[in-house]
Amino acid sequence: MRKLTIILTSLLLVVGLGSCKKDNPVKGGENNGGNNNNGTVTVEQNELPLLKFDGTFNSEGVVTDKEIIAHEEEVGRKADDVDLGLDDKGNPMIANGFVNTDLTITATIYLPKPAKDRKTLIFAFSKETIDDCPKTLDMLKKSGFSKIEDKKDSGGNPYKFGVKDDNPKIRVLLFEEEVESLNANIFIQFTYAEDLETTHDLIADVKDFPDYKTFMTKDVDKIMAFEKTLGFRVYSPGKTDDEEKDNLAKKNLTFVTPKDNYAKTNFLIALYVSTPQGGAPFINSAVNGLKNEADFADPKVKEWFTANGYGKDFAADGVNGFAYGYDETGEVYCQTFIKGSLVFLQIVEAKALSSSNLMRLDIPENRALKVSDYSIQKLLK
Repeated sequence: MRKLTIILTSLLLVVGLGSCKKDNPVKGGENNGGNNNNGTVTVEQNELPLLKFDGTFNSEGVVTDKEIIAHEEEVGRKADDVDLGLDDKGNPMIANGFVNTDLTITATIYLPKPAKDRKTLIFAFSKETIDDCPKTLDMLKKSGFSKIEDKKDSGGNPYKFGVKDDNPKIRVLLFEEEVESLNANIFIQFTYAEDLETTHDLIADVKDFPDYKTFMTKDVDKIMAFEKTLGFRVYSPGKTDDEEKDNLAKKNLTFVTPKDNYAKTNFLIALYVSTPQGGAPFINSAVNGLKNEADFADPKVKEWFTANGYGKDFAADGVNGFAYGYDETGEVYCQTFIKGSLVFLQIVEAKALSSSNLMRLDIPENRALKVSDYSIQKLLK
């Protein structure tokens, strides 16, 4: 059975670097391992993984970090291959991790920080079920997640979500996923990510969006005039004469925000893409003022969308980090989201949402989180 190197790609949860100090096993009260007087369950030992996101690994992705190894030995898990079943092509998925199927938390997987991603993840697997997991919840509470919310995705599937009490950048997501070889029914994801670099908080009342109506005239002079009148961005020609001629012929225009204007607008750059490589014309842009996924749930995002004409059917998700809305006709769609180290904002005709040139097709209109997006098969490549 071949061993797969785990590479995380487009994961949507956010965390922040908290304490890397090793958690000591948690001792319960008089009723260790059973129900206490308030109906909850206490556990004698906290079996959750060590929340250390800057651990060390060898070239094969095997943990070499002394703190992590000591923690896993103390809990009672042994370094071993973690059999995650088959991917959607029928290939076995084997990861480096720690396993003891006699425990409630039957396995853990620590992942190195990807070179081109701000997120680092730690996975764990529980033998309890998402509807009945008192021991898992007690361990989370004692690890600093005192408030775990019960949620449902757009299909009605239950999942749980929490933010670490002493560091809102550290988050946990739990949902039901059976892994037979691990005797597990819950997949637990702890995530860490650095905040994105911003120069200011989001400005809610500024009218600074690119104009879709002007864009759809496909008139270069009118687009230039709109941006000049708006006053935030300046035209950025191609690097060579031939590139500039090509851009003008295709009417693909780029406008950048000078540093002197950073404090006045939420945009860093706007691209009017009249002739994309595929799909419908669209406006793409990079946004300043949103530093992490939680910021998307700030009411200021809706205020900003509404001020710029995209408040209809507005929705935002502070777990996954996206927001979208429509113009008053419902015919033009605007979405903003994190990808890599940038926040993008795109505007496109609503009926072209399936256009292959858009980056964020995993969030179609009017859809909330879907737990199947977080299946182990989709998170590993």
